[in-house]
Amino acid sequence: MKEKKFLDTVSDDIIMIEDAYKLYLEKNQNIPPPWVWSSLCRVYTMMAILEIEFFIEDVMEKTEIEGDSWKKKIEEIVKKSLNRSNVPRELMIPEKIDKFICLRELRHYIIHTDINDKTIECLRRLGLTTDIEKYGEKEFKIIKKVRTDMINLIGMSNALL
Repeated sequence: MKEKKFLDTVSDDIIMIEDAYKLYLEKNQNIPPPWVWSSLCRVYTMMAILEIEFFIEDVMEKTEIEGDSWKKKIEEIVKKSLNRSNVPRELMIPEKIDKFICLRELRHYIIHTDINDKTIECLRRLGLTTDIEKYGEKEFKIIKKVRTDMINLIGMSNALL
């Protein structure tokens, strides 16, 4: 399947970015220059969104779940998986899904340099600013947590289906 190959490739890219970050810190024993952080955040955001979207599409294809928006797709996957298990409903945490949608807004801003009130509000909710050239370690950790939370949420849901 074409998408599975791309999912694997994008996941490898994410691993490479995280490993490069760790290696840079180990070898240099100092704080990376600001341009390294901001570049890392931008590339990581784009690859993380791509990875999550491929993962969602892969699960949807296997389960024949449908949705007309990314938020609806994720909610349907999680809802269906929870209906098949004894897992408490609290695990469908809307904040995680909303943060993913906000991260998609950041990706849109990075690619299209188009900012609007919705994007500004999403960045604020994530704890990020609109000045993506000044992103640092704090912003990288926020972006990484959103990615990790979504991969775990979709992965757990996929396992329960």
